[in-house]
Formats: sequence, structure tokens, C-alpha cells
Amino acid sequence: SAMAQDPRTISRVREKLGNAADARTVGAEMQREMLRDVVPSIADTIPDVELTSAIFLTLFPNYHPWGSFNSINYRFRPNGDNPDECVWECMFLQPIPEDGDYEPVKEIHWLGPDDDYTDAPELGMLVKVFNQDLRNLTHVYAGMKATAREHLRLADYNELKLRHFHELYEKWVGDL
Repeated sequence: SAMAQDPRTISRVREKLGNAADARTVGAEMQREMLRDVVPSIADTIPDVELTSAIFLTLFPNYHPWGSFNSINYRFRPNGDNPDECVWECMFLQPIPEDGDYEPVKEIHWLGPDDDYTDAPELGMLVKVFNQDLRNLTHVYAGMKATAREHLRLADYNELKLRHFHELYEKWVGDL
């Protein structure tokens, strides 16, 4: 959140916790401070780990929230019948304030396949991450297509989610 990144918030939290507090504790308190304005009845009950850990979840088949109060959520959908493309949505979902006062999103900001993520300033610091990932994706995809193997070999750990998706897909839909 913008508030959590505000240097004044960091200074205020450091004053409250003292300079000996570790980064996770400071990060959790910054998140908690932001949440106190939105969901005050639960903000102080949320464990530090839920406020600071990057837990990447998967809801089959294609929805990927980053756990707890991390507002980033991804959804991947087919792009028609083209097996070489997909529609990727990055959504920021925030808790609705307990007082019910919020402004719903008026429109979706779509980027085309050749657009730069800096054209979406609402993504904040993530534009740099997404641009870097997408620059690499072309090479990764070309390497995947260039293999002489009949089937793609997936790593045991790093590609566990992808492997699990295909196992469930085969089980529920049939052979790939």
C-alpha cells in the first residue's frame, strides 16, 4: 500500500517499536497501521506472518491470490483457441472498510501484449517486476518450444503448481 511505503509511516512505526525491531515486525506494524483505518475490529488480531509473508496460493484452475492481506491477485484465462497466449489479469483487492464507505472500481485498465507496464501506474512498484518477467518470458517460451522432447519436463519444486494443474486437468477433463 502507498501508506505502508510512506517514509513518515516507517518513521512513526520505528518510533513506536524502537530501532531494535526486526524488519518483519516493522513491516507487519506498517500493514496493521494501514488496516486500522479500514478494518479496526480485526487489525490488531492479525498475526505478523499473515501481514508480511508472500504466500502464493492457487485456486484451481486459474485464480492465484497472494495470501491474507496481500492485495495482489492473478487470474489466467485462455485467449480464445490460441494455445500460445493467455489473458492475464492482475487485480488489487482491498478489504471493504467496516463503515462500508468505499468507491468501487469504475473501469478495468487493459494492456495489450506489446504495451509496457509503466503505462499502468496503478500497479506501483510491480511495473518493474512485471516488465522484467515479461522480457524473460519470450526467451523461456522459445526454449520450451525448441526442445526435442515430446513432453515438457517440469521441476519437482519450482514448477509444482504447474505440475499439479496438469495432473488435475488430466484427471477431470481427460488426456492433454
